[in-house]
Amino acid sequence: MKWSKLKRTTEELLAEPLKNRVAYNLTRYGPGVSHVMSRGWITFDKQEIINCSSVKFDIECCNLIGDDHTDDKQVLEQLHKQGIFTREDFVGALEKYVTLKISDALKSVNPIIRALAMFDEI
Repeated sequence: MKWSKLKRTTEELLAEPLKNRVAYNLTRYGPGVSHVMSRGWITFDKQEIINCSSVKFDIECCNLIGDDHTDDKQVLEQLHKQGIFTREDFVGALEKYVTLKISDALKSVNPIIRALAMFDEI
C-alpha cells in the first residue's frame, strides 16, 4: 500500500479526541532507495513519541553482535524489547494493524501494533 493511503487509513482509525493530535510520519534521508537512512515515527501534539530509525537499529545491532544486519530472532527480539525498530518494522506494523480486529491488535505480540490499538476509536 502506498504511504499516503496507509497514513490516511491509519489516521482515520484514531479515536475522535486524538484526531489532529496524533500523526504517523515516514521519511527517507538522502538520494536513492536506501533503507538505511530512513525512519518512521509517531507524534502526539507534535512531540515525537515513537521513533523507528533504521540507522539507530543498525548501530545498536552492530553494537550487540558486531554486524549491522541479522535475522536472528533472539537479537531482533532483544532490540524490539528495547524499543528499537526499523522503518520497515513501523510500516509493516501499520499495514498489519489495518487488517486486524481491535481485540486482536490489543493482544498482538508486536508492541507497535498494540500501541496503535490504544489510539483506535474502538
